[in-house]
Amino acid sequence: MNFLTSLIFHYAQLLWLLVILPFVFGLVLYFLSRSTRNLFVKAGIPSVDIYLTGWIGVPLHELGHALFCVIFNHKITDIQLFKPNKQDGTLGYVTHSYNSRNWYQAVGNFFIGCGPIIIGVLALYFITVLFFSETFILPSTPIVPLNNISFLTFFTTIGHFLQQAFVGFWQFFKQQDFSLWQFWVYLYLTLAIASHMQLSMPDVRTMFRGLLVLCVILLLGMFIAEIWEFPVVALLATSHVMHYLYALLLFAICISTVNFVITFAITTIVKLVRGK
Repeated sequence: MNFLTSLIFHYAQLLWLLVILPFVFGLVLYFLSRSTRNLFVKAGIPSVDIYLTGWIGVPLHELGHALFCVIFNHKITDIQLFKPNKQDGTLGYVTHSYNSRNWYQAVGNFFIGCGPIIIGVLALYFITVLFFSETFILPSTPIVPLNNISFLTFFTTIGHFLQQAFVGFWQFFKQQDFSLWQFWVYLYLTLAIASHMQLSMPDVRTMFRGLLVLCVILLLGMFIAEIWEFPVVALLATSHVMHYLYALLLFAICISTVNFVITFAITTIVKLVRGK
């Protein structure tokens, strides 16, 4: 394989590992969060979503933006952690400015935009560990194979990973005692967080402003790695960091799915009572 072919192939794998696959998982989380909130709206009780879950979920959402503003040296010009506005539908916001000529600040837009999902996923994990440290474990199968790194084996291993993760999640819930108040508090907290990981259109636009810069930086990094024949993709694919990243994302999807089902059941009952 010549240098250019090798560079393109490994760069494509790097994008798949660090950008495309996380984006797909994040898109599923976005869809579940949006669908959960829409259920409240269609049931005619949007204020329940805003005030029952929003006082926890919205501040965490905005802090996700604010945290990465600080990390990437953006200037926060205004922040409202929880301020519902009936006119424009916003529940809170973070406005920030940055130097567009600074590559570090520019790439920060990507992480600032998706900050609520990153922080939300971590919050779901730590709450679960706090309540169920003795029964909860993350999937142990790596998200990608250790030896043969190719797109085909990516999909094969992801299938095994998904299977193990959902089975493990089901076993985790089967072990819980539904009569304990701790379990219901846990469900409420996770519902509040998962319901507000949805990204707004301004959030998405912010992400894409940083995505191009991020892809260019990754290309330059891969170019240098190819010159030195450094197996960066293989090391990343088999690292514990990537394994836990995808395990956390998948766990958040499981939690968000459960919360969607619970919300669907509650809002369906409400619509039946109201005769809708």
